[in-house]
Amino acid sequence: MNKGYKALISLKRFIEARDAFLDGIDVSPNEPALYIGLANLDILENNFVDAISSYRKALRLGYADKEAINKAIAKLEKDLDKPEYL
Repeated sequence: MNKGYKALISLKRFIEARDAFLDGIDVSPNEPALYIGLANLDILENNFVDAISSYRKALRLGYADKEAINKAIAKLEKDLDKPEYL
């Protein structure tokens, strides 16, 4: 992930970070790392459904660490079953 995205996220400038990820996806739609970054941002914003979608897209594009992403998806799906998210 580009350091610019990390800087924006660390500064809690989430709207700008999202825009940067989406711009990156427009330029390189087959880059799985951009979808991982977008998913991680979605988690920070409690957008678990969107995070799962982005993680799945990264897997479809061939993201190398399939085990880690599948574990993250499973955890998010479990979290979505908690009363505060229903």
